[in-house]
Amino acid sequence: MGVSQKKAQGCLGFTIPELLISVFIIVLMTGISVIGWSSGETALALGRAAHKLAQDVRKATELAQRAQPLVLPLECVSPGKIKGYGVHVSSGVPTSYIIYAECNDNSAYNSEADTIVQTVALEGKIRIASATTPSSFSVLFVPPVPTITIWSGTGNVDQATITLSVAGDTSRSKTIMITTKGIIDID
Repeated sequence: MGVSQKKAQGCLGFTIPELLISVFIIVLMTGISVIGWSSGETALALGRAAHKLAQDVRKATELAQRAQPLVLPLECVSPGKIKGYGVHVSSGVPTSYIIYAECNDNSAYNSEADTIVQTVALEGKIRIASATTPSSFSVLFVPPVPTITIWSGTGNVDQATITLSVAGDTSRSKTIMITTKGIIDID
């Protein structure tokens, strides 16, 4: 074996401390990546939930503008005619909200009279942390324009806010504001 071959073979070997340090660095970087990925996944879920809620408010607006049921046949629970469509949010039921058809003409969701079009479950650890005082509200869209009414339990209000947060961590939250002018804003 020549001198150049012995030199080449010596360059290919690694010592045990070098291998241990390399493995330690790889394990450390993997651990940091997994922690960051989990946190990022929750943040994305919170953003998706906020945008889904805003999208469902727009869906109720479109249903009112079309003035027809989304799923046929859609009838009122009690005798009556569908007057409009709305979204009901309650922090008392923190894992879901309701899209409904207004049947009794009182501008607020009433489980005995109004028809549920869809119950929307929030994904994963996302919860309704708070809604406009007292703790729930209904936003109703009545055709043809549509006219927007926000009922907070004590009467009509000009705007409503919903705060979605991660269960157990209220510092990570998104706030959705809805106004009677038709503005839907996500902070």
